[in-house]
Amino acid sequence: MAEGTERYTGRITPFDGKKKEWVTFEEKFCARTKRKGFLEVLTGRTTIPADNELLDPVTDVLLIEAKEQNEYAYSKLIEAMDTKKAGGRIAFDIIKRSKTTDHPYGNAGVAWKGLKRKYTPKTGPSLTKINKQFYSSKLKKKQDGP
Repeated sequence: MAEGTERYTGRITPFDGKKKEWVTFEEKFCARTKRKGFLEVLTGRTTIPADNELLDPVTDVLLIEAKEQNEYAYSKLIEAMDTKKAGGRIAFDIIKRSKTTDHPYGNAGVAWKGLKRKYTPKTGPSLTKINKQFYSSKLKKKQDGP
């Protein structure tokens, strides 16, 4: 593992596959990925080299790091799915579909794009309802924040 990857630890926000929970999950998960340093991989802004691509540990340091960040982001997405419920299993399957011959262990950017396509509200009224729900939510005693 590359130097510095030990910073990738902590609690995962679960997602049960309910559309009404997506906005909250997305916001928390993105905030966490930003803090942990792999948001660019998750959002697809960083290109992930193919698994079979030979990388030079001296000259391809950024590509090697992107590959490790992708593996971590993919694993955190998989772990965040609450597969005890049907909706969570559907989201889990969307993530699994990001596996290809170039990325046999998954591509976090492709998985995230698939989740966003499925769960992001598409109409004005549903966006307003979800935003109102998110911004009016309150923490209960002994409950962690994002």
